[in-house]
Amino acid sequence: MLKVLKLESSKKKGQSNLSMNQTLEGHEQVVCVVTWNEKFRKLTTSDEHGLIIVWMLHKGMWFEEMINNRNKSVVKGMKWTPDGKRICIVYEDGAVIVGSVDGNRLWGKEVGCELAFVEWSPDGANILFGTAMGEVRLYDNDCNFISKVPVACVTANSGAKLIGLQWFPSNLDKTTPCLAICYQSGHLQIMRHNNDENPILIDTEFVASKLQWNTYGTVLAIAGTRTSTGPMRRIGYIIHMIAFFIVFRTRWYYSEVSDGSVLQRQRKALADP
Repeated sequence: MLKVLKLESSKKKGQSNLSMNQTLEGHEQVVCVVTWNEKFRKLTTSDEHGLIIVWMLHKGMWFEEMINNRNKSVVKGMKWTPDGKRICIVYEDGAVIVGSVDGNRLWGKEVGCELAFVEWSPDGANILFGTAMGEVRLYDNDCNFISKVPVACVTANSGAKLIGLQWFPSNLDKTTPCLAICYQSGHLQIMRHNNDENPILIDTEFVASKLQWNTYGTVLAIAGTRTSTGPMRRIGYIIHMIAFFIVFRTRWYYSEVSDGSVLQRQRKALADP
């Protein structure tokens, strides 16, 4: 099931009103990938059979604007450029398609490896691909290979599973950490740019499943799980975790939430200027 909800601020402090609750009908299979175009206010979704739908809002209702299905592989990632004018779609079999916001296909190529994630550089000039083997590769916007991004948080060629790749779009000065690469093992690196030789390296100490920047690029959240070893909870109990990494200028602080409880490692400095 795919739903669009809209919350509007209430006159009562701390409360919101639900002004939209629409079920989007078009996918017959499980929806696996969702991406939002902030500039043009469009929603793009893909299901487990590779069907892609671009949704647009018209007179207060969401409608299908475009439908596409390559019928060969599963979509693993979709990302719009920061200006919202182009979308990059990557498939598990290594196919890459870039299209325009008006529905035109700009190009399609094969990169020769299984893909898992895609991300645009802040200026839209380059594309990062995360592979099924845990590598991060940099290409130009015509899909010409440039280099591999150095990953220091996990052992090279270990096949570590990548769970997230996010390059916050507003940072262009190459001084503030903005490129986050995270693995299922909980190992994370945050880079100032794709050639950063001194990234921030973090071990979250739990199994990571998702990462997300906030809308200002000042807080990075990592979600995952940890298995209890006692004594506060029974052995084997699955604890749901969220770690927040907060940046003030060039100094990072760490706060962690476990099943609703804030842990003691709050505001731990991770890196100095």
